[in-house]
Amino acid sequence: MAETGISTFTTSLFTVLILWISISETKSALITGVTSAMLVAPLILSIVVGAFIDRAHNKKVFAILGPVLKALATGILLIVIQSNSLILDSIFLFISALAFGFSIDLLVPIRAIWSQMFLRKPIYLKGMSVANLVSRTSRLLGFLVAAVLFTINLRTGILIILIFYLISLLPILFIDSPKDTTIGKGTLREVMKDGIQYISKTRVVAEIVFISSFSALFWGMSDSASSVMINRVFDLSSSYLSYTFFAISLGGITGSTLTSKIKSVKNVGKKLPLLYGLGSLSVLLIAIFPTVYVLLSVFFVIGFLSGITSPLISAVFFGNVPREKMGRIQGAMDTFGTSFNSVSGILAGVIMTIMFPGDVFYIMAVGLATLSVIVSRFKVLSKLNV
Repeated sequence: MAETGISTFTTSLFTVLILWISISETKSALITGVTSAMLVAPLILSIVVGAFIDRAHNKKVFAILGPVLKALATGILLIVIQSNSLILDSIFLFISALAFGFSIDLLVPIRAIWSQMFLRKPIYLKGMSVANLVSRTSRLLGFLVAAVLFTINLRTGILIILIFYLISLLPILFIDSPKDTTIGKGTLREVMKDGIQYISKTRVVAEIVFISSFSALFWGMSDSASSVMINRVFDLSSSYLSYTFFAISLGGITGSTLTSKIKSVKNVGKKLPLLYGLGSLSVLLIAIFPTVYVLLSVFFVIGFLSGITSPLISAVFFGNVPREKMGRIQGAMDTFGTSFNSVSGILAGVIMTIMFPGDVFYIMAVGLATLSVIVSRFKVLSKLNV
């Protein structure tokens, strides 16, 4: 929890930093969209990384490598703010984003394995709600600090993030994680194939993977879209970009707090369509009323809905995946989700280049409405309780 809190706090700072540097240094919505996509592009390889982590005896070594890569990604941004070349700026922005994304690629399956190891099945929903609450609170604080820090001095902000990433190593060093003895003898390819086969044969897991992937296609547009709206449409400072992320984090905390007080949820598949439908209507408001105040209000609602759906999906996932397969299956889910997320960031950049930036939110609204209809037809998930 401590490592997650510190890491999420600095990740919030980094997200605001790289998106703002991208749009302010390059003045390009397309490059900002590609940068946003690059942040998650390495997760396309999560199926490989997850299988590798499953086979690793000492997972703590790779958990330590994660913050180190994040620090490297942050340090690269020092080059960008000193360069006057659009080509060099773009190259180093992409390298920084890719390094950061790969660090996430390492940490996500390890956290999933450790979370399932330290939690008991009856408290998956409560445990994931609390973890979600810690993560979102840290994210909110990060965005709040970013609103002040990066308007003062970008170089100072980068150095502070570097220090915090090194601090986030300390909790990892104290985690008591014995060497894994549940590892099979299969090759990396066989482990990856086993994960895919398990998903295809386990209906409820396949439904969860679909929901995560399809929703990522549309939620992935929000980061680059908000950056461009704040900078080019509203002509406001980076503080307002932090405020949008702050709003979504505050909503997430509210939703996670509510979910953490619920002992169980019946018929999960009947609740999710309603939540995604509300998300669709909320996003539509930004397209119809493109003002910064509507943007902030809707992002709070989006965060609130996410704070409810995320623990629900995680609880279903943890309750239906064996621990010895967690890394490979979490990796496969991240690979599918990130493939859609990467496409969404680039697609948002193209749309905002040739059309009015606010039109992106129409597409998001239609996509979420479609997801709501599809999820309502998932028979296995609709009967599941967590």
